[in-house]
Formats: sequence, structure tokens, C-alpha cells
Amino acid sequence: MENVIWSWICSINWTAEAVTAAGTAALAFLTLTLAAGTLFLWLATRRLVKESEETAERQLRAYIFPENVIVDATHGVLRYTITFKNCGQTPAYDVTLYTTMAAAVYPMLEEPKGPATPPTESNGHLGPGLSIHCHTIPDPPVTSDEIKAIRAGKAALYLFGKISYTDAFKKKRFVNFCYFRGGPYNSFGDE
Repeated sequence: MENVIWSWICSINWTAEAVTAAGTAALAFLTLTLAAGTLFLWLATRRLVKESEETAERQLRAYIFPENVIVDATHGVLRYTITFKNCGQTPAYDVTLYTTMAAAVYPMLEEPKGPATPPTESNGHLGPGLSIHCHTIPDPPVTSDEIKAIRAGKAALYLFGKISYTDAFKKKRFVNFCYFRGGPYNSFGDE
């Protein structure tokens, strides 16, 4: 094969026009190779920039999660206090929270349903590292039979809801949550 190519090159009448044509063909080939490499580099850079923007957004955006849940049964009234914390590095805007609490069988047979109409008003903003507290009382109140079933491990007191907010990148975010107290692994005790 090598001898064939060499024989072909030697057989060409290397006039000025042939040398110019060969140089032009080589230059065209190199230009196309450079154009393809440039296009590949542009696509790779574009993908890298997009990924770095997404990474920066994930690192900087607000993250609001339930942090602490306390059940209080003082004065014969059951009440949940739940704390939500913004664990992100930027504020959460237009924070809206709704919760509901009820006694139900354990284990839960179907996913809990929130209020028919969630609140439409913002509860304000939540800066990075800050917390908000929510107090919930069951409506209707938990009956004495339900408390007996909770203590027996056949029922539980469920707190569920949703927190929604807008992050610093103008994206709507939300977190659904569900906590329970009772059932066989989480005794309700004699509170």
C-alpha cells in the first residue's frame, strides 16, 4: 500500500498548478478538521457552562425542610409543633405552609389529603439558616377511643401538609411531609 501511494505521488506531473491544487486541497482538509474541532469544543464548553450553572443553583438555592416535630398533650389538648428550617444559602420567598392533623389507623391505608384549598397568601420570606414554627391542633379533636387505639399501637396521630416557596432563581419549590406519633414502633405513652 505504501509503495502504491508513493508511486502515485511520483507519477504526478508537479507543475505549479498541481502544487497549488495539492496545497489548496491540504488547506481545505486542515480547515475542515479545525472547524470540526472548534464545533466540538464549542459544544463541550456550552455543556460545561450549563452544568456549572445548574450546580451553582443547586448549591445556592433555598432548601426548606421540617427540622423538628414535638407532640404536646398538656391540658388534655393534643398539639403538634413543627419547625421548618431554610438549610440553603439564599432566601426563600413567598413561603406558604399548610398542615392538618388527624388520628387514623396504623399503618396508614391511603395517602393523606391536605386541606381542599391551600392558602393563597404568602407567609413571608425565610432567610438562610432561619426557622419558622407551626402549631397544629387536630380538627376535629382526637377522641378518647382514638387515643386508646394510638396507645394500643393500632392507630397513630398523623401530621401532614405541604410547604411551598419561590427560590432566588425564581423557581417554585415545594415539600410534602407526613409525620406520625403512635403505631407499634412509636408509642404514644401516657401523655
